[in-house]
Amino acid sequence: MIHNPNSHAQINILRIGLIGVIVLIMISPIINNLTSPRVFNLDQFMVVTMEKDRTALLLRSAITAIILFVSFLFVWPGIQQKFYKPELQLWFSSMIFSCGPILSSFLGSKVSLSPQWFVLPLSFTALLLMKGKDLMWFIKLVRMIALIYLYGSLIFAIADPSFAIEENYKLGFIYSFRLHGIANLANHLAPMAIVFWVTNRMMEKKNVYVNSLHWLVSLTVLILTQSKTTWVTFLIIFIFVLIVSRTSAVRHIYLLIAGIFVLCIYLFMINSAASNYLDLQSQDVQLLTSLTGRNFVWSYTIDIWRHNPIFGYGLDLWKDEETRLPFLSMYNWAPGQAHNQFFQTLGESGIVGVVGLIYYVIILIKFGWRYSQESKFITIMMVLLLLIRGITESTLESNIFKENFLYHFITFTLLLIYVKKEKEKMLGNIEPSRLSLSHVGSKRDNRIPGIPQIKPQNMNV
Repeated sequence: MIHNPNSHAQINILRIGLIGVIVLIMISPIINNLTSPRVFNLDQFMVVTMEKDRTALLLRSAITAIILFVSFLFVWPGIQQKFYKPELQLWFSSMIFSCGPILSSFLGSKVSLSPQWFVLPLSFTALLLMKGKDLMWFIKLVRMIALIYLYGSLIFAIADPSFAIEENYKLGFIYSFRLHGIANLANHLAPMAIVFWVTNRMMEKKNVYVNSLHWLVSLTVLILTQSKTTWVTFLIIFIFVLIVSRTSAVRHIYLLIAGIFVLCIYLFMINSAASNYLDLQSQDVQLLTSLTGRNFVWSYTIDIWRHNPIFGYGLDLWKDEETRLPFLSMYNWAPGQAHNQFFQTLGESGIVGVVGLIYYVIILIKFGWRYSQESKFITIMMVLLLLIRGITESTLESNIFKENFLYHFITFTLLLIYVKKEKEKMLGNIEPSRLSLSHVGSKRDNRIPGIPQIKPQNMNV
């Protein structure tokens, strides 16, 4: 019955199932982090990577299978739909980007196929087939998930410090510990504060006292993570909004915030230099000047890529012992990624992957800017969050159990929401007003020729 596009009841059931999948994608990193060994307090990564955690492996396999299965069931009956041209452009760019890693899994230096790489094309296609009003609750969901990460991290820091806190953190500015919380790593947790601030802008009705508490918690987490790259990302994003904002009052507020952060970063740098007695040859300063060793990772990734320039190494880059053990022998540590989206894509899927990456990034920037005014700049802010973090992180990776995929998923979905809203305006179904959460539950007629229709009362979630 699910293959019959005219079966309203079955499509509605699948739509509810897909919403469940979206929620599952949002919490998958938390599930994985709570069931997997923590590595930040260990001297050698091999202790963890060579010991398979059966529970975490089974959970990851089950979650991946559920996401792929439900997404496929939703995609199948909807492939006959007619789409708005910008919808297809955004979706097509993500498919081009996802093709590189899939091709490299067969044609790369090491043949290896992972179901993880099919999550992106299937789930993004399922999102394309949903209606705009079905996705409006997504903004509230993202804000709630961000708060779960933020509050959960502080709770675990108090209840189980060994799980949430890294001790003897050598690159700390004021204190010698680092909050990783319930995220995979501190650098993955810190952007959750920015995600909360971005989505909080869309909430029209907020309790002043509760919202102030949320802001205090988010700032506390951002500071305790000691994620310098996220601090810089935050600063750049708000300076950008300051420049493009047309409201002088908002401009002054952002300028004040940016000034405070510049001052804080400057003081932190002075404190760090003073603690090393201005010894520029010290190990800590060398790590800072090399972006904590990331330049070594980039150079090593290029060496691997040269063996297969067209399709790269394959999906196992920085995941198996063949690539990590040689690096470990040279530097006494080994990363789990290239710590840069360009180098990660280049090493993993070669020139083919880089072409897809560049095209996808151009489309993300285009749509992020296109809806910036209407969205109170949240679309371009999320795109900038991905791109700036992409300098030191693999922000577009397809591992659903890492927070990087979550940020990517959120950004793509937000852009798609605004594209769908624009489509509805073009068809005259809703008045051309600013997108807001007040449209949730609206029962306007959104009939589009060629698209199987579902009664409005069945579409409210």
